[in-house]
Parts: sequence; C-alpha cells; structure tokens
Amino acid sequence: TAETGFDTVKSLQQAGWGVRVLKEQSCCGAPFYFNGDFKEAKKKAVENIEIFKKHPQCKIFSHCATCADVLKEVYPLLFQDEPALLKDVESFSKRIVDFHQLYSEKAWQKVKKKKEGASIKICWHDPCHLNRGMGVQREPRELLSALPGVEYIEMEGADECCGGAGSFSLYHYDLALEIGKRKVQNILNSGADAVITGCPSCQMQIQDALLHDDNPRASGISVWLTAQFLQQYEHEQERS
Repeated sequence: TAETGFDTVKSLQQAGWGVRVLKEQSCCGAPFYFNGDFKEAKKKAVENIEIFKKHPQCKIFSHCATCADVLKEVYPLLFQDEPALLKDVESFSKRIVDFHQLYSEKAWQKVKKKKEGASIKICWHDPCHLNRGMGVQREPRELLSALPGVEYIEMEGADECCGGAGSFSLYHYDLALEIGKRKVQNILNSGADAVITGCPSCQMQIQDALLHDDNPRASGISVWLTAQFLQQYEHEQERS
C-alpha cells in the first residue's frame, strides 16, 4: 500500500538515509517470472536496469522480500545466455539491499539496549525469499530485539513457510490455509502480541490464517511489516 511505502521511506530517513523514489521505475517482474513468462520478466528487468543506471551511486532497496530477491538473484539468471547484457545486469543486482540491511547500517545510534518492563511482545517470521533467497536472518532479529520496551521472542519454526508463496495461495487457497495453521500455532505458542515480517505476501497470508483460526486469541494478534511496526513504535515512544 501507499502507507507502507511512506512508512518505509520515513523509517530510513529517521535512520539517517537520504531516499529518492524514482517515478519511472517499473514492476520488478516477479509475477511474470513465477508464472513462466520469462520474456515479459526480462523486459521489466531491462526497463529497471536502464532507469537506475542513471543513478549509479545509489543503493537500491526494497521492503518486499520477493522484489528484492528477484532484483538481486533472479535478474542474472534471466540473462545467462546473453553475455552482452549480463555485465550490466550483474552490476545492477550487486546494488540491491533489503530494507533491514539498509536500516541497520545507520540505525544503531537510535536504538538503545532493551530496558525492563516491555510493553509489547513480538516475534519474527522469516519470508522465504528474504531468508533462503537473500540470506538475511540476523539484521531483523538484532533490530527488533534491541528496541526499548519490546520483548522479542524467537518463535518455533520462524523460518518455515507460512503458505503464502505469492500466487500459490490464490491458486491453492485451501492448501495454503492448511500450511498457515502450523504458523498460527507457533505464533500462539510464543505468546507474542504481534508478528513482524519483511514480505507483504507473508503478511497477508498470516493475517488471513489468524482470522480463520478457532482460538479466540488469534484474531487479536497483529501482523506488521517491519517499517510499519517501526513507525507505530515511534508514535508510541512520542506519546510515552
């Protein structure tokens, strides 16, 4: 949503980054790639590479694990048989960073060690594209566990798929919901008040799975993207 975009930009600015949003940028191409339309996926890749080539000194970030993984890991795969383009593609992909990596580079001056008397208990869900795709596990946990007034709980199976998997949950809704039940049980067992994640698809899947669960506690558990949670946290800190 637009609100998530604003929260993401604001969080990075508060951490000390200057952020530019290029209006010309295109879809990363993930919907085409994962549905087998490699021709259209490559077209989107070329569009983005040409646009960001005009800003060579900028890091390129995303708060969507799938988008970041496609930009960084998938683009070079698409052009393996086109050496004339591969150099530009690889240069582009090396500039891709996940939101958590970028935020953590500068945010520690704002984050103090956790204090006693936590007002909210949270757990983290690893998006598959962030964890297995980009290898990002440490930064979200270090960040969330360091926030004053927050009790971070490492839930069981944090790195197990929630069942979303992009369009999989649309084509195979009942199966996706069955997979999501295990994630919900792990969330409930953790005792957390909220779940934080780095993928909008995971967020929607977990929210839906919680709402379908019979346990009355489930519907009261909120699911946030990290930037959304950080902004909510900032508001709470200002009021306290």
